[in-house]
Amino acid sequence: MLSVLPVFERVRTLLWKKAAMKGIGPAVIGTFGASLVQLVPQAVPDGPAVAMLALAVAAQMVWRIGVVKLLAAGAMAGILASLL
Repeated sequence: MLSVLPVFERVRTLLWKKAAMKGIGPAVIGTFGASLVQLVPQAVPDGPAVAMLALAVAAQMVWRIGVVKLLAAGAMAGILASLL
């Protein structure tokens, strides 16, 4: 890894690479969004699941809560929901 570090430093400063990364970002987000739209009907089967999804998205977007914390909170909420 250390042997290719100088190459990475040179590539990092290339203008065409920066332009390519600016174009790749929205393409990846679009692909992720299209996949999400296809998976939502199977992943969110009922009202409480929709509420948990909305809360998780809000927590991620507004309060910048980490993904690991959201996963742990979702697991605990699922366990509590199954006990009730």
